[in-house]
Amino acid sequence: MDRSGKISSDLFSEDGEVGVGRSNDPGTITHEEQGVEAIIGTMFQWLPHIDFADLSSLFKSKMNSSEVSKDLFRYALLSAIRINRQVAQVQPASQTLERFTGWIREWAKPDLSQIAQFYGPLESQDIGDLTDLDEHEVTDLMNRLSYCACLESFSPLLALLNLVVENCKEIVSGSSNAIEILQKHHALQEFHAWCTSRSDYRSFFQALGHTYPRLRILEIGGGYGGTTAAVIGGLISGEKLMYSSYVYTSSSPDVVTSAAKIHKFPRMQHRVLDISRDPSEQGLEGEPFDLVIAGETLRKTKDAKRALTHIRMLLRPGGYLCLQASQGGQPVFNM
Repeated sequence: MDRSGKISSDLFSEDGEVGVGRSNDPGTITHEEQGVEAIIGTMFQWLPHIDFADLSSLFKSKMNSSEVSKDLFRYALLSAIRINRQVAQVQPASQTLERFTGWIREWAKPDLSQIAQFYGPLESQDIGDLTDLDEHEVTDLMNRLSYCACLESFSPLLALLNLVVENCKEIVSGSSNAIEILQKHHALQEFHAWCTSRSDYRSFFQALGHTYPRLRILEIGGGYGGTTAAVIGGLISGEKLMYSSYVYTSSSPDVVTSAAKIHKFPRMQHRVLDISRDPSEQGLEGEPFDLVIAGETLRKTKDAKRALTHIRMLLRPGGYLCLQASQGGQPVFNM
């Protein structure tokens, strides 16, 4: 027990597993010399010590690869076709949106060899039939697909995708704020909750925060809150925060600005960071972090080795790097 009354110790479980015990409430302690009986009320929680835990058991996927069906691909392809047709004559309002429209053009005419690894073999005739449909036929087929039983579990994803399709002109032209559109009817929040439900890595962050309750965290290439919420959710024990600082970053100033409006977490900063460039030139010199979380950053960067070198500069000796990567190339998840 330390001077503040907080109880913390390394210990072994009954089966010999190394763990950390930590009290959530130090209780009330009075000195015997004051003539008052000592009263201690506390709840003692045991979790595995992160350095001795089986990390594979702390990351659990709830996504069955067989769920990613051909019908899901068809729905994504039809969405890309509709977006591509609607924004063909629209001038993108930013570089981010310009990259988005370029990516949409590629997926409106997909490479069969590229998509086969995710959705199984697809006949070129099947793709040709879809790309030749007129707008009414595309819309009708999307409506019918959305009611397929195999896509029922993807309803939050499809709802968000529909908002992008319906408002793509306004989004690309900059006349409407993309985040405000995606927040309609709580669609973005429900999508983030759905994403979190598809994979469970909260146990990892719980064990890490329990072992090192003053974590300094850097998130690189952050999106609009799904990962951030999952990480912080695992680092809250009762009313206590098991981290001292959380720096959220993205290479896009637009994303950083939008994320700052969404995030309502304590001890959080939002900054622009391009991990392909030297972090010391971007104001992060001399700030070693205990945990660095990198989402799709390495998959998107042109020089992964250079990006990893820069990440290493930001990580303290003995720190943790958590790399996350989706199955690249799936349009319905990237869109």
